[in-house]
Amino acid sequence: MESRSGLLSASAVRRLATRLDLRPTKQRGQNFVTDANTVRRIVALAGVQPDDVVLEIGPGLGSLTLGLLEAAERVVAVEIDPLLAGALPDTVAERLPARSAALSVVEADARLPGAMGEMIAPILPSAIRATRRPGQDRVRVAAEEHVLEVVGQLQARSAIIAAAVAAGRLRVAGGLYDLDEGRVRLVV
Repeated sequence: MESRSGLLSASAVRRLATRLDLRPTKQRGQNFVTDANTVRRIVALAGVQPDDVVLEIGPGLGSLTLGLLEAAERVVAVEIDPLLAGALPDTVAERLPARSAALSVVEADARLPGAMGEMIAPILPSAIRATRRPGQDRVRVAAEEHVLEVVGQLQARSAIIAAAVAAGRLRVAGGLYDLDEGRVRLVV
């Protein structure tokens, strides 16, 4: 049964994969969503708003991309596979022609290399959460959330520290160097 909207059904995914002579590879972790209701649930759970610009890593055949385009202002899709990166704009043009201009496809490896990736990876969840706080300095919010997360992890890892904090004998805090103020600011 075909999807009522522009979303891909299981049969549409199979036809598209056959047309592209595509065989998913484990090396790239390729799995393709074949259920339009699953796509709708993912988009709803992500809380995508009409004025959002969404960065999608690994759009594959475009199942989720189509759902994101129905909900967001724009989608920037980063795909490492040249075959899939080349086919995605055509899929969107065919399934959601009115939203084609809202898609940008970047053919690239989205993984950050070496030391840079290792430095940024721990703060990414906090940075993503910070984007949901309009009107605030998102970098500062992300850094503060990350410090609080690390402080919480330190407390959780040690029963001794947790007991001392609970008894009021110890206070665990993290610090951020505030470039605007030129000093270290405690984040508790």
